[in-house]
Amino acid sequence: SVARDRTGAILQKRYKVDVVLTGYNGEAERMQKYMLGQGVPADRIILEPKAANTKEHVKYVLPIALDMGYKKVTIVTNAYHMPRSMMNFEKSYKEKGIEVLPYPCGYYTPKEYRPNPKLEWVPDIRNLELSTIAWHEYLGMLELWLMK
Repeated sequence: SVARDRTGAILQKRYKVDVVLTGYNGEAERMQKYMLGQGVPADRIILEPKAANTKEHVKYVLPIALDMGYKKVTIVTNAYHMPRSMMNFEKSYKEKGIEVLPYPCGYYTPKEYRPNPKLEWVPDIRNLELSTIAWHEYLGMLELWLMK
């Protein structure tokens, strides 16, 4: 997301940290291009182009974190996705002595609500999208909890 990319670039420039960009099908490379365009030094960018989902982000980034000797990693993702991301990362990383810190971004703020009695009963496509996202996240967290 644009918010995630922007937030990652801001954090890198502010704290001079490495940025691990993870995502398959060109996603990591797309983020790298954005970061370079924002002035992030190329030698501070690490690409992980294989991960296709949250579980794979955990799996493929962990060896990078261990090889680099990181004691802390900061997860930058959309706010709605942060609880499930933290559940996934904390489980594996804590065992290896790596602290995981959340840095949520991309909060959803609804437009000002203006009641319209004539349209109140009509489903809103954005609300359907948001409820689908919420169900995906909650069911993913339930799965993690059940697999403990």
